[in-house]
Amino acid sequence: MTPEVEQQVLTALRGDSVAKQHAFRLLFDSLRKSVTATCLHITGGEAEAQDAAQEAFIAIHQALPRFREEAKLSTWALQIAVHVALRTRRRQRADEPIEEAAHVADRGLSPEHGAEGRQLGRRLSLAISKLSAEQRAVLALFAVEGLSQKDIAEILVIPEGTVWSRLHAARKRLQELL
Repeated sequence: MTPEVEQQVLTALRGDSVAKQHAFRLLFDSLRKSVTATCLHITGGEAEAQDAAQEAFIAIHQALPRFREEAKLSTWALQIAVHVALRTRRRQRADEPIEEAAHVADRGLSPEHGAEGRQLGRRLSLAISKLSAEQRAVLALFAVEGLSQKDIAEILVIPEGTVWSRLHAARKRLQELL
């Protein structure tokens, strides 16, 4: 979410009900892909990610009037999405395989990547699916969303050092699995 869009949302939130609806629409449009991708990486399944993203936006909509501008709006919204996705993942049976490998591996790969690229993508997605939900959350926020250590710490409500220790553990585990 750009700072301009965030300012538009915050300004609209101070307005009447029509302006507030517009604010939520702006927020939804600017964060939809980010929230859905984060939920996918945490839950590991397309259906679960869609459910988690929908639940997250409902929670964001309900909490929006109470947003106090102590953090960036996008950070606050992603925090809600991460917590919903983690809760969704915990509801799944622990021994249930994550289906992410089949869906994520081919996403964004063009024909010139060939079978070898798709196979590597599947191996990577399968390895990521074996990480803990907390490690996948940090990895997704860092590697996919490109967020800073500070922003990830705010989103996950953990110390910044814990962000790096989880990221390090995730990278080490991926190295072992690959």
